[in-house]
Amino acid sequence: QRLRCDHKMFSAEISYHASRPEAVGRYLLHIDASHGPESLIGQAAAALLEKLKESEPDLEVRHVRLWDETLQMDYRLEHVRAKMAMLAGQASAEEVSSFGHLERLCAELACARGLIVSAPMWNYGVP
Repeated sequence: QRLRCDHKMFSAEISYHASRPEAVGRYLLHIDASHGPESLIGQAAAALLEKLKESEPDLEVRHVRLWDETLQMDYRLEHVRAKMAMLAGQASAEEVSSFGHLERLCAELACARGLIVSAPMWNYGVP
């Protein structure tokens, strides 16, 4: 199945094998790499999101907490091979299945209305 994300930044056609993305362009994706809600970055992100909600009460925000142990972000050489096979239209069912969790994360990012990344700074740069 093919889905076109009608967002200026993501205008290329993307083929999704694992799942069909929902709510294209209706939510804001918050990638949270802070050390927790009490950290300076966590507090700043909360303040920003609160102000955004004030200006747009129906705004849906989806949080992806990078320190969450249930988040599947495993990416190895076998995933690269699976992705290349999928792009070439030659992927086996096993390759498609192995790439599914990564594809869902990519689809969530590609189809978001906007992106907020909250990450700590070390030496005035993102780690």
